[in-house]
Amino acid sequence: MSEGAITLTRTADRVTVHIPMTLRRSSGHRRIIAPEIIEPIEETASNKPPTKLAIAVAKAHQWQRWLDEGRYRDVNDLSRALNLDWSYVHRLLRLTLLAPDIVDAIIYGREPEGLTLSILRGSLPLAWIEQREWLGLGM
Repeated sequence: MSEGAITLTRTADRVTVHIPMTLRRSSGHRRIIAPEIIEPIEETASNKPPTKLAIAVAKAHQWQRWLDEGRYRDVNDLSRALNLDWSYVHRLLRLTLLAPDIVDAIIYGREPEGLTLSILRGSLPLAWIEQREWLGLGM
């Protein structure tokens, strides 16, 4: 393996990507100079600003993680700490019950046209198959 090669190392719980770079000073600032073999990144859903729906899903998962870790005792404790209405926090936490493929679609901007947070905060079915049917997805 050459010194300037990009390498990928996998272990049971981690993937490490090594990309050799050079640091250069320019006008008092440091700049990272990547190898010429790296292609420019094209505009993708991942570097567009997240939608309100994606932000809500991310918040819900963060809040659920805090509850799971014991950082907050319950939804009441969490809602007080966030200075938000209990019912809003509770409804948003239901987004953690979405099927993984639906979450991916939301995060990557592939959700069905017209899907809103209001719709998802409604009577969301718990079964993933029913969620897909309810949203009209053939995933």
